[in-house]
Amino acid sequence: MAKVSQLMAIGFVLLVSLSYVDAAKGSKLITILLDGFKWNYFDKPGLDLPGFQKIFKNGVRAEYMISDMPTLSFPNYYSIMTGLHCENHGMVGNYMYDKKHNETFLIFENQPVSLHSYWWNDAEPLWITAEKQGKRAYMYHYPGCEVMIKGHNSTFCKRYTGVPTVADFTEDINEAVNQLKSDNADLIKRNLENGVNVMIFSDHGMTEVSQSHVINITGSIDMADVNVLLDRGATVNIWPKEGKVEKF
Repeated sequence: MAKVSQLMAIGFVLLVSLSYVDAAKGSKLITILLDGFKWNYFDKPGLDLPGFQKIFKNGVRAEYMISDMPTLSFPNYYSIMTGLHCENHGMVGNYMYDKKHNETFLIFENQPVSLHSYWWNDAEPLWITAEKQGKRAYMYHYPGCEVMIKGHNSTFCKRYTGVPTVADFTEDINEAVNQLKSDNADLIKRNLENGVNVMIFSDHGMTEVSQSHVINITGSIDMADVNVLLDRGATVNIWPKEGKVEKF
């Protein structure tokens, strides 16, 4: 528990338990996503994480990570799971507006609207590929895991409703391992060192931003000409009103 708490202090943690059987070897896969976890956080002084160090020693560790653009959570989650850039998979922000349906996708805030398939159907995530191949995907706190994508759903999905607590994280790990142990899932099992692969990854790192790097766009545009303005941070998305595009 102490080790998990240390991780939570650095960046919020999402657990993904994804069942996927390798057709050739019959192996299983566990994937864990650490949101906002910079590549060198594991090497921070005073952070004792022997479990991760053991994984690094017995496996493979990337030297660093380059996020997709925009460097936001939902776009990079979907890039990781689809292998596509944001411009191709269509998940281009934590907050999005669809002009055709006149609906808005808001991270955490409007769950029913964000579950419409049209937000997700531009690409096929790994858990859907696994399901289409007859595998069983068990997902914990992964955005979109309850959505029907390309006509398919995951076998199990604990919905992502916000940042999981340390207690949530611990419970999910235990539940996922028990699923593998009982062979209900195609991923996770005790005493299966030679039959289970574990992948740990992140969507982006974190950095401090000074006020000198912040641009106040309200001083450059007339907000009366704006129909929808969404997101803050790496990007801002602006949809002008009809006939006002030229002013931008």
